[in-house]
Amino acid sequence: MSDSSSFSDSKPTEGVVDAEATAANPNEPVTTRQPCTLKEVEVRFDDLSNITDLVAQINSIYESDIEGNIQAMEDFIHDAMSWDLSLLDLDALQFYLSHMSFHREIVSEIITEARQVLIEERRSYVKRLVNYHKEFKRWVTNLEKNYAA
Repeated sequence: MSDSSSFSDSKPTEGVVDAEATAANPNEPVTTRQPCTLKEVEVRFDDLSNITDLVAQINSIYESDIEGNIQAMEDFIHDAMSWDLSLLDLDALQFYLSHMSFHREIVSEIITEARQVLIEERRSYVKRLVNYHKEFKRWVTNLEKNYAA
């Protein structure tokens, strides 16, 4: 997702990131059919967990592909946001909602730590994460309102 795109621009599609392809190369997503069962959604969100761990390396002094990792996270989330939630069974939907909320909190923690660590040459990446988080948080809040019991 680029700075010019918005989370509200998402349109339903049938494609999602393929778990094995993402694990092999998180910067080159491969599309497959949309997940519908709890197990299928769990597998997809395992990928997000791995990608988010890589994004957290923004706070490390060690070299990493921060740009590629952030892009992979943005791509994954943009794709997951386009899933047709009416196709998910109830357990899968609850898992999806829970993990989207959890992702919001994890990215917030990464940003908080990045501000504390203050690695100057990574400042632009922190700004990018802040913008991503702001838009994502807005989108998740609306999603939660739509599915509030």
